[in-house]
Amino acid sequence: MFCPTCRTEYREGFTTCADCGATLVDKLPPEPEPEYLDLVTVLETNEAADFAVAETLLQAAGIDYVVQNEGTENIFPQLGAMQIQVRGEEAAQALEILKDVDKAPPMEEDDETV
Repeated sequence: MFCPTCRTEYREGFTTCADCGATLVDKLPPEPEPEYLDLVTVLETNEAADFAVAETLLQAAGIDYVVQNEGTENIFPQLGAMQIQVRGEEAAQALEILKDVDKAPPMEEDDETV
């Protein structure tokens, strides 16, 4: 007997999954095929502040993203910059939202450090 939801195997005599309450079946259905995503890198940076701003902007826009190399920039610099990747169909929107993230504002004359 198997749980079709949890895919846990049970001994004969059980009829309900103890974890999720689903009715057990004699045979499991085949595993679903994994979904492969076309991910596009929309931001690469070594600046933690830029990275945090980008994450906030994407979250506010409801765009799901994947993070690569976060927190490794000082420990393993050979891995490269932190990256934010989004689904291919959302890349144009994400790039538009993030277009000014890694651009520092122009310094005014009295802001120069000596």
